[in-house]
This record gives sequence, structure tokens and C-alpha cells, in this order.
Amino acid sequence: MKQNNRRMIAEELLAIFPLINKKLFPPVHTLPDSNLNITHFFILKTLERDGAIPTTEIGKKLSILKSNLSPLVNKLKSMEYVTTCTDEKDRRIKYIQLTAKGKAFLDERKQMLQDEIQLRLAPLDDNDLETLSQSVQQLGFIISKLES
Repeated sequence: MKQNNRRMIAEELLAIFPLINKKLFPPVHTLPDSNLNITHFFILKTLERDGAIPTTEIGKKLSILKSNLSPLVNKLKSMEYVTTCTDEKDRRIKYIQLTAKGKAFLDERKQMLQDEIQLRLAPLDDNDLETLSQSVQQLGFIISKLES
């Protein structure tokens, strides 16, 4: 039963996450007044939450291949939103960290994205909003139990 339950949950998650992305988040290339997309925003958000972390960790946390992550990070570096530093113990490891300019950009865009999401939630009635709120909290709690 456990295996079938996990399979069903996996199928439901694969179905719901694209729907969440489509229904709640603005189109991928919609960070107004910038050349950045939502993936850049998620990278900045990860750095804000986790601090300076190796590039490989960002890729793992966001499920982005290294070959796809490098141009994303390079764009953020060119805009001075992130910097790189080398691990003192192992020079091969490069850490990415959020700059003050990146933090300011993130704060501004986070508010814009929150406003957009709130607009998209407007058609829901109070019962739907309460159910959604509880579901999101439960999902976050349960997913936080999983290993990265």
C-alpha cells in the first residue's frame, strides 16, 4: 500500500506543481523593468534564505543543471546582484552570495510578485482562501521533513 500511495502522491505532485506555476506566478519572463526571469528570482531568494552557498548547492536546491545554472549566475553577477568567493579550505569550491544591490532588487520584486499572486487569488472566496492557506502550511511542514 505504501508504494502505491507514494506513486499516487508523486503523480499528484507532478500534476499540481505546473498548475501552481501557471495559475499563481506571472509568465516566466515577467520581472518588469529587468532582463531577469522567475528562475533568477528563485536563485536570489535561495541566497537570501541560505546565505553564501556553493553553486552546486543552488543547483540541487532548485533542480537546475550546472550547465544551465552558470549562465543564470553569470547574468546575476553582471548585474552586481551576486558575487562569488572562494572557499578558504578548498579553492575549487566557489560560493555565491547576495549583494546589497541584489537584496534591494529582491525586496522590490518580491513585493511585486506577492501583489501579482494576491491579484490571482482574488476570485477565491474566504472558505477557499482558508483551505488554501492551511494546505500550503501543511505542505510546507511535510516537505520540510524531506532531505534535500
